[in-house]
Amino acid sequence: MGFNVQSIFLPSIGVDIVFNINSLTPNSRSSIIYDADFKHQTITIAQPITPLSDNTTFKELHLSTILHDKNRKLRIGIRCSHFQLIEKYPLANSQTVSAVKLHYQAPAKEINIRSAFRLPLSTKFIIKAKILYQNLEYYTSRDFSIRDISLSGVGIVFPKKKEICQPVDQS
Repeated sequence: MGFNVQSIFLPSIGVDIVFNINSLTPNSRSSIIYDADFKHQTITIAQPITPLSDNTTFKELHLSTILHDKNRKLRIGIRCSHFQLIEKYPLANSQTVSAVKLHYQAPAKEINIRSAFRLPLSTKFIIKAKILYQNLEYYTSRDFSIRDISLSGVGIVFPKKKEICQPVDQS
Protein backbone atom coordinates (compact mmCIF):
# COMPACT_ATOMS: atom_id res chain seq x y z
CA MET A 1 0.00 0.00 0.00
CA GLY A 2 1.45 3.38 -1.00
CA PHE A 3 1.07 6.61 0.95
CA ASN A 4 1.26 10.21 -0.29
CA VAL A 5 4.70 11.58 0.65
CA GLN A 6 3.42 15.17 0.26
CA SER A 7 0.76 14.74 2.93
CA ILE A 8 2.94 12.90 5.45
CA PHE A 9 6.51 14.28 5.40
CA LEU A 10 5.82 17.94 6.17
CA PRO A 11 7.89 20.59 7.99
CA SER A 12 7.92 20.25 11.81
CA ILE A 13 7.06 16.51 11.71
CA GLY A 14 9.19 14.29 13.93
CA VAL A 15 11.08 11.62 11.99
CA ASP A 16 13.61 8.83 12.42
CA ILE A 17 16.55 8.23 10.09
CA VAL A 18 16.96 4.46 9.90
CA PHE A 19 20.19 2.89 8.69
CA ASN A 20 20.19 -0.70 7.38
CA ILE A 21 16.53 -1.37 8.19
CA ASN A 22 16.62 -4.94 6.84
CA SER A 23 19.71 -5.98 8.77
CA LEU A 24 19.77 -7.70 12.15
CA THR A 25 21.06 -4.49 13.72
CA PRO A 26 19.34 -1.43 12.22
CA ASN A 27 20.27 1.96 13.67
CA SER A 28 17.78 4.77 14.21
CA ARG A 29 18.35 8.49 14.93
CA SER A 30 15.58 10.98 15.74
CA SER A 31 15.17 14.33 14.00
CA ILE A 32 12.61 16.83 12.75
CA ILE A 33 11.79 18.01 9.23
CA TYR A 34 12.84 21.58 8.39
CA ASP A 35 11.74 21.66 4.76
CA ALA A 36 10.52 19.46 1.91
CA ASP A 37 10.95 19.94 -1.84
CA PHE A 38 8.64 17.37 -3.39
CA LYS A 39 9.47 18.46 -6.95
CA HIS A 40 13.14 17.52 -6.46
CA GLN A 41 12.36 14.71 -3.98
CA THR A 42 14.42 16.12 -1.12
CA ILE A 43 13.65 16.55 2.56
CA THR A 44 15.83 18.67 4.83
CA ILE A 45 15.99 17.59 8.47
CA ALA A 46 17.77 18.75 11.62
CA GLN A 47 21.14 17.15 12.23
CA PRO A 48 20.47 14.38 14.82
CA ILE A 49 22.08 14.45 18.28
CA THR A 50 24.48 11.76 17.05
CA PRO A 51 25.36 13.68 13.89
CA LEU A 52 25.77 12.30 10.40
CA SER A 53 29.13 12.96 8.80
CA ASP A 54 30.89 12.38 5.51
CA ASN A 55 32.16 9.13 7.07
CA THR A 56 28.65 7.80 7.84
CA THR A 57 28.27 4.52 5.96
CA PHE A 58 25.19 2.40 5.33
CA LYS A 59 23.73 -0.14 2.93
CA GLU A 60 20.17 1.21 3.22
CA LEU A 61 18.81 4.54 4.39
CA HIS A 62 15.16 5.29 5.20
CA LEU A 63 13.27 8.25 6.65
CA SER A 64 10.27 7.26 8.74
CA THR A 65 7.53 8.78 10.85
CA ILE A 66 4.50 7.61 12.82
CA LEU A 67 1.08 8.08 11.23
CA HIS A 68 -2.10 7.76 13.31
CA ASP A 69 -4.65 5.75 11.32
CA LYS A 70 -8.03 5.17 13.02
CA ASN A 71 -7.30 2.96 16.03
CA ARG A 72 -3.65 2.19 15.38
CA LYS A 73 -0.28 3.74 14.69
CA LEU A 74 1.60 3.05 11.46
CA ARG A 75 5.29 3.62 10.81
CA ILE A 76 5.58 5.05 7.29
CA GLY A 77 8.93 5.27 5.54
CA ILE A 78 10.60 6.35 2.34
CA ARG A 79 13.83 4.99 0.94
CA CYS A 80 16.64 7.53 0.62
CA SER A 81 19.49 7.19 -1.84
CA HIS A 82 21.97 9.57 -0.23
CA PHE A 83 22.30 12.71 1.89
CA GLN A 84 24.08 16.06 1.85
CA LEU A 85 25.35 17.85 4.96
CA ILE A 86 24.47 21.52 5.30
CA GLU A 87 26.60 23.36 7.86
CA LYS A 88 24.65 26.64 7.97
CA TYR A 89 21.00 26.02 7.17
CA PRO A 90 19.00 29.29 7.60
CA LEU A 91 15.94 29.11 9.86
CA ALA A 92 12.98 31.54 9.75
CA ASN A 93 14.34 33.41 12.81
CA SER A 94 17.60 34.24 10.94
CA GLN A 95 19.65 31.70 12.91
CA THR A 96 21.67 29.04 11.13
CA VAL A 97 21.91 25.39 12.18
CA SER A 98 23.40 22.12 10.95
CA ALA A 99 21.04 20.18 8.71
CA VAL A 100 20.91 17.15 6.46
CA LYS A 101 19.29 17.08 3.01
CA LEU A 102 17.98 13.61 2.13
CA HIS A 103 17.23 12.54 -1.43
CA TYR A 104 14.28 10.15 -1.31
CA GLN A 105 12.52 7.77 -3.66
CA ALA A 106 8.73 7.40 -3.67
CA PRO A 107 6.51 5.66 -2.77
CA ALA A 108 6.12 5.94 0.97
CA LYS A 109 5.05 2.66 2.54
CA GLU A 110 4.51 0.99 5.87
CA ILE A 111 7.77 -0.23 7.42
CA ASN A 112 8.86 -1.92 10.63
CA ILE A 113 12.00 -1.29 12.68
CA ARG A 114 11.11 -3.28 15.79
CA SER A 115 14.20 -5.42 15.33
CA ALA A 116 16.27 -2.35 16.20
CA PHE A 117 14.99 -2.61 19.75
CA ARG A 118 15.04 -6.41 20.19
CA LEU A 119 17.56 -8.48 22.14
CA PRO A 120 17.69 -11.98 20.66
CA LEU A 121 18.49 -14.54 23.32
CA SER A 122 21.18 -17.20 23.17
CA THR A 123 23.12 -19.35 25.59
CA LYS A 124 24.90 -16.15 26.64
CA PHE A 125 21.63 -14.78 28.06
CA ILE A 126 19.61 -16.98 30.41
CA ILE A 127 16.21 -15.61 31.33
CA LYS A 128 13.99 -17.37 33.85
CA ALA A 129 10.30 -16.56 33.96
CA LYS A 130 7.04 -17.73 35.43
CA ILE A 131 3.57 -17.02 34.07
CA LEU A 132 0.53 -17.22 36.33
CA TYR A 133 -2.71 -17.83 34.45
CA GLN A 134 -6.03 -18.93 35.96
CA ASN A 135 -4.39 -20.38 39.08
CA LEU A 136 -1.84 -22.30 37.00
CA GLU A 137 1.92 -21.76 36.91
CA TYR A 138 4.01 -22.05 33.75
CA TYR A 139 7.84 -21.99 33.89
CA THR A 140 10.54 -21.32 31.29
CA SER A 141 12.39 -24.36 29.95
CA ARG A 142 9.65 -26.68 31.19
CA ASP A 143 6.49 -25.08 29.73
CA PHE A 144 7.63 -22.31 27.36
CA SER A 145 10.69 -20.49 26.10
CA ILE A 146 11.54 -16.83 25.61
CA ARG A 147 12.61 -15.99 22.07
CA ASP A 148 13.55 -12.32 22.47
CA ILE A 149 13.01 -9.23 24.60
CA SER A 150 12.28 -5.69 23.41
CA LEU A 151 11.38 -2.31 24.85
CA SER A 152 7.72 -3.03 24.16
CA GLY A 153 7.40 -6.70 25.06
CA VAL A 154 8.73 -10.21 24.98
CA GLY A 155 8.53 -12.98 22.38
CA ILE A 156 7.32 -16.21 24.01
CA VAL A 157 7.10 -19.64 22.38
CA PHE A 158 4.58 -22.15 23.73
CA PRO A 159 4.62 -25.75 22.48
CA LYS A 160 1.40 -26.62 20.60
CA LYS A 161 0.59 -29.57 22.87
CA LYS A 162 1.66 -29.01 26.43
CA GLU A 163 -0.51 -30.42 29.19
CA ILE A 164 1.78 -29.99 32.19
CA CYS A 165 0.14 -27.44 34.45
CA GLN A 166 0.69 -26.96 38.16
CA PRO A 167 -2.10 -25.33 40.21
CA VAL A 168 -0.96 -22.40 42.32
CA ASP A 169 -1.11 -23.11 46.06
CA GLN A 170 -3.60 -20.58 47.44
CA SER A 171 -2.78 -21.20 51.15
